[in-house]
Amino acid sequence: MLGREKDYDEAEGNELFEDAVDDQKYNATSVEACYSVATISNSDEPLPLWRKLAYAAGGLPMQLTQNIISFFLPLFLLETAKITPYYLSAIQFAARVSDALTDPFVGFLVLRTKTRMGSKRPWIIFSTPVSVICFFLLFYTVPWHSEFGKFLFYMACVVVLQVGLTSFHVPYSSMVIVLSDVPEERDTLTAYRMFSEVAAVLLGVAVFGLIVAPYRVVNSCMDGDSVNRTVVAILTNATTPTTTTAATAAASSIGTDTNPQLHSFAAQMEINAYMVGAGATCVIFIIASLICFLGTKEKETFEEPLTAFFGVVRKILTYRPYLLLMGAFLFMSLGIQFVQGNLSLYITHSLKLSNYMIPGIMTLLATAIALLPVAQFLISRIGKKWTLAVGMLNMFPILLVSALLPIHPPLWAFFPVMAWAGFTIAIGFLLPWSMLPDVIDAFSLEHNMRQEAVFYSLYVFFNKFAVGLSLAFSAFVLGIVGYDKEKCSQPASVGLALRYLCGPGPVVFFVLALICLYFYPLSNARLSELRSKIMLRSNASTCNMLRSSVVNSEVDVNDPSLVLSPWSSARI
Repeated sequence: MLGREKDYDEAEGNELFEDAVDDQKYNATSVEACYSVATISNSDEPLPLWRKLAYAAGGLPMQLTQNIISFFLPLFLLETAKITPYYLSAIQFAARVSDALTDPFVGFLVLRTKTRMGSKRPWIIFSTPVSVICFFLLFYTVPWHSEFGKFLFYMACVVVLQVGLTSFHVPYSSMVIVLSDVPEERDTLTAYRMFSEVAAVLLGVAVFGLIVAPYRVVNSCMDGDSVNRTVVAILTNATTPTTTTAATAAASSIGTDTNPQLHSFAAQMEINAYMVGAGATCVIFIIASLICFLGTKEKETFEEPLTAFFGVVRKILTYRPYLLLMGAFLFMSLGIQFVQGNLSLYITHSLKLSNYMIPGIMTLLATAIALLPVAQFLISRIGKKWTLAVGMLNMFPILLVSALLPIHPPLWAFFPVMAWAGFTIAIGFLLPWSMLPDVIDAFSLEHNMRQEAVFYSLYVFFNKFAVGLSLAFSAFVLGIVGYDKEKCSQPASVGLALRYLCGPGPVVFFVLALICLYFYPLSNARLSELRSKIMLRSNASTCNMLRSSVVNSEVDVNDPSLVLSPWSSARI
């Protein structure tokens, strides 16, 4: 009798499960049953705060290094390593292209990785040494006279560095999928990560910039005959009173290169400063990656193996919501990158405010961090799509003002413009990465596959390729307008070109981004519907998995405490 009841209950449970999956309709009783069984699983337990913070720590290395490269590598290669703008153009393009080309393949390899540590975490720990070594060498001034030899050295360093950073960032950025099954918690993890990445940009400028900025030889060019006080102070402490007067007089001629001996000393101090800054950055990189590796734990997933890589890529690249979001992200990134990649040179040569470059950039980034809660509030009020649109519209007046600021603008105008732009930077950091999991969820419901690593790798592939073109184009323009690496002060044509690169140029890309965003179909109502379907599917999968486990196990049918009916309250 008990055996017949068991067979009957199993058949009834199978019918319930098939109806739930095929029609995605649960009556009130079946929903209660699945929730009762699902309580045995710990998959929906919220992540503790310390794990969220450990995951956020992993956002530091990539943004720390990439933004230091964006802000300071052009300055280092042009002013310190003394390579031409054309070589700089080739190096920047090679950096982004090599970074972009490795993204899809690293994503594919991550999916193939199966270890006791998970599929993402091993990549984080093993890519760290390669990235750290190459980053340090990238800011090491090689004592070679051959400019082509220096070009090859920095080209090799930047290419290997980008491969290492890609091997770190692709598994890290897709890790949010395997840390939690709850969409709201994934959004929280993304917010933690975005806050960390914005903080990394500020930290990079603060640490690297404050170490390097006082020793930039070009600072003495801004005032013509001004004294390089840093060099004078160093020489004063190391010389006799008689030679101090001579050192002070000699330091005043650095801008015109009339004292080669002192100029050589100042150049060596600049070289050493870049090495110290790179070393400090490497230490932060190592600590952050270790915290992320040791403090995160991947959940077991039942995702199917990727058997047809290019077939999956084709499906993803023909999925309309993904294409539109990627287009909006790509063009917005291009607009921001044109400003970010040229901002240091713009402040130095267009505004003639070299001494205020680091405070200006820190104002921009500190404001971006402070406004992240405002961005989160707007998301809760008007949704992700409209918040992203507001952030991009905010840039139009800023770009106009940037093009019209005079040489030596008043500081009361310069710093508010930097702070004003911080809102768009906050939106740019937070929204695109927060919207991508929504697209992946919609795709998984339609195609019954996730392949999140491929989504993320393709997402950054096209962005990095396009950004590489923009950086190479900017450096190429500097060569055309007459940038001279041997001169301390550049001609007016360089300052004018930088105004166009930081002003009217990015407007085109923000317009294209807004057009893509306008047609993006995942509105607030659609996202609510998607989340309901995902929760139903997750509960159905959990119910079926646990029911199958019990049915297939060895059960004592004479045990009266065992009830296998799906209508019972989780008495398994």
